[in-house]
Amino acid sequence: TLTEHLIRYEYRAGDRTPRGAPEVIARFPNKPSPNAIGVVWHITRTIRFVGDTLYVSVGSGCNACEQPKEEMRAMILAMDPDGKNVRAYATGIRNAVGIEWADGMLYATANGVDHLGNDAPDDVMYLIEEGKNYGWPYCYESGGKLLKDDSLFWKNEPDSCDTFPISLTSFGPHSAPLGLAYFGDGTPAVLKNSFLVALHGSHEADIGNGYQIVRVSKRGEKSVFMDGFLDEKGERVARPVHILPISDDSFFVSDDFNGVIYYVYAR
Repeated sequence: TLTEHLIRYEYRAGDRTPRGAPEVIARFPNKPSPNAIGVVWHITRTIRFVGDTLYVSVGSGCNACEQPKEEMRAMILAMDPDGKNVRAYATGIRNAVGIEWADGMLYATANGVDHLGNDAPDDVMYLIEEGKNYGWPYCYESGGKLLKDDSLFWKNEPDSCDTFPISLTSFGPHSAPLGLAYFGDGTPAVLKNSFLVALHGSHEADIGNGYQIVRVSKRGEKSVFMDGFLDEKGERVARPVHILPISDDSFFVSDDFNGVIYYVYAR
């Protein structure tokens, strides 16, 4: 997947190179939203295949704004593998960088807005329900509650934020949860039936939040699995981005601060 479109190449068994030019099967907005304030807009895309359905997370075109519905942003899309029958699976999610399926349910990390200061909003992880709206840009989560964003003028704001789902768990402000991976029944007890979530860390190191890999149960219980990515002096050592399981008891972690990939073996 690229920032502007999703492409596929034809391969057959034994091929080492594609058999032809790439085929574009889906297109995405690739510029800031018309009413965006500032330069924050989300161009990364995450894809997951489940059965005969392809799921794609598409972030918002701004930090906080009301976007035209036809832009199909701030949502998780579902489509056929060939890009047909595109539909919004879940909406009102500012930037679901990580999406993952576990036991027939979809989970997603979500990054909050940047204009409410160092102490809000909380970055979260959702259990996604098809057809639900999760409240962005009108509402944000802080301290386990959904609150209205009154810092900007909205034309179409809801009467109450209580109509939107609360997260499965939260990680604190500006912790930046990105990739997540699920480890099922066959894994060691330390990972069994739980997610690992990469907290990339606050955009300003002195805020100090994130910089961990956190274990999260399907009920939302969480604990620190790995840390040390921010040292005792508050200086960045690494910034975890994504987690890729290799076997039942090992995985890769990517780090875009040092440009490396770590191999981790869980005992």
